[in-house]
Amino acid sequence: MMDYEQWSEQYLTQAEALRCKLKALRKSIAYLKGGEQDAAYYRLHMLYEMYLELRHTGLYLQQRGKHAK
Repeated sequence: MMDYEQWSEQYLTQAEALRCKLKALRKSIAYLKGGEQDAAYYRLHMLYEMYLELRHTGLYLQQRGKHAK
C-alpha cells in the first residue's frame, strides 16, 4: 500500500519551494524591459501552474491518506 501522507508531504514541500521561487521572480520582473519581461511573465505563468498542480495533488493525496486509515 502506498504511504499517501509521505507522498503528499513531498508534493507539498515541492509546492512550497516553487512558491518561494515565484515570489522572487515576481519581484525581479519589475526590473526587466520589453521581450525579457514578456518571457519572464510566460515563465511565471508556467511555474504558477506547476505550483497549483503540486499543491492540488499534495492536498488530494493528504485526503486519500486520511481516508485510507
